[in-house]
Amino acid sequence: MKRFCLFIGYPRSGSTISGRLLDMHPLIGIAHQVNTFQYDDVDTLFNSLLTRMYNTQRLDGLEVIGTKSGHQTIKHLLRTDYKLETFKELINMPLKILHLVRNPYDNLATWVNRAKEQHVRKGIEKKESDILNGKIDHYYDLNKKIQEIIDKEDVFTYKLDRLIKKPGKTLKSLYGYLEVPYNGEIITQAKSMVYEKQRITRDSVTWSENQISDVAKIIDEFDFLKGYKFEISDKLKEEMSMGAMNDQQAQFIDRM
Repeated sequence: MKRFCLFIGYPRSGSTISGRLLDMHPLIGIAHQVNTFQYDDVDTLFNSLLTRMYNTQRLDGLEVIGTKSGHQTIKHLLRTDYKLETFKELINMPLKILHLVRNPYDNLATWVNRAKEQHVRKGIEKKESDILNGKIDHYYDLNKKIQEIIDKEDVFTYKLDRLIKKPGKTLKSLYGYLEVPYNGEIITQAKSMVYEKQRITRDSVTWSENQISDVAKIIDEFDFLKGYKFEISDKLKEEMSMGAMNDQQAQFIDRM
């Protein structure tokens, strides 16, 4: 292995499909869920990653290894004194950091819906508005920590909507950043796996004007979120009304 790929980001932002698409490249191995910062021994870390990869049958010749656990990574850095420098010393190889962004309103709504499902299973009663307020606060904290990392490290930020609309171009850019050769065959496969429409979930929860405004302020504060809005454009509405998912696409979108 020559380079380590670390995702940073948010839950329900599309890191599962992104990690799976990258893992299709013969020189890239992405593990599903591994808290990389819990290890103080590099051999144990790599063994854990290798056993949790999407394709455990293809381990020879890997140049890039990593995990798609973006939210877990940021939470650890946010809540502990652990430093990226410590991790870089441990792996002793170049660190490649991927930051995947989804429309904050859709991201938060999906996050809230998953939290509500968990509360029901556990018999917890909590108002949707209170859950949303808590997620907005945490979302802001995540972005502050992400900005700190961007200010210090070489981070590649890309957007889920672009990955969905232009998977080929997005993967080509990711390959360039990760320093692996272009693979047209994989990109052709990727186009059949990525749903051709964005999944809009912001209307699945009830937003107050204050909550919409709070998220808008977060968007204004961080350059990597600029351009996102609560309102759905006419162009996006048209895109949403077109196309249909196949079974493989639905499998990935359901995880978002």
